[in-house]
Amino acid sequence: MLKLKNLKTIKLSLITLSFFSAQIFAKEIALCHEDNESFPWILPNEKGLSHIELRLVEKKIPDLKFKIQAMPWKRCLEELKENKFDGAFAASYKADRLQNGTYPGIAVNAKDGAPDESKRLHISEYALYVKKGATVKWDGKKITGAKKVGAQSGFSILELLKKQKEEKNIEFVDDSAKNSVALLTKVANGNLDAAAVIVMQAEHAIKSNKELSTLEKVTPSLEKKPYFLILSHKFVTDNAELAKKIWDSVAVVRESAEFKDKMKEAFK
Repeated sequence: MLKLKNLKTIKLSLITLSFFSAQIFAKEIALCHEDNESFPWILPNEKGLSHIELRLVEKKIPDLKFKIQAMPWKRCLEELKENKFDGAFAASYKADRLQNGTYPGIAVNAKDGAPDESKRLHISEYALYVKKGATVKWDGKKITGAKKVGAQSGFSILELLKKQKEEKNIEFVDDSAKNSVALLTKVANGNLDAAAVIVMQAEHAIKSNKELSTLEKVTPSLEKKPYFLILSHKFVTDNAELAKKIWDSVAVVRESAEFKDKMKEAFK
């Protein structure tokens, strides 16, 4: 009887040791993201859908652990470029971001290319927001009726706005706002004629802030973009198979019933 008890104790100890060894030797991957709330993808305490999506990816790959840190987006991309982080999310495609990291479907250190959209985290839509009754319009090519238009600092939609300024369709582009509420408040206060904002962020901000109830969306949308987890050049070079496995897992998780249920919960 004593021997049996000792045997059970030894087995339990081995299982416990095995578990903690897996935790100790799990490959930790450092990721960064923007430090402002971006409903529904980035929310406090890792409640956002992007966090949930990546934690589900983590579960699919044995001995993988994501260490996630929030910081200003420009700094996140810069530190990714310096290999201080292994990855950054969620990034839409811009050719100049290829110097910061690697998108799925594009070779390391490529100067241009088209990312594999099947490996995206999600798709987001940008639109102009104006005061109700404003005459600002967007016909798919040209903004009219606005002089001053803003977008969040570091966001890719600024390229479209700057092109509109170059074509003299608008006079000024404001990129000083750090979050969607601050940006939309400038429109509500009359400091901007319009703001280019991710639709889900804007709609959430308007519903959550009475002072923004005077705003409305201009149709059609400015553009729709896929957003990706981008990985550092060094990480992909040193861990090509793991990088592929991570991006493949993103595609599987995004279409999974479990994640779709999480999305339904978030939008309720």
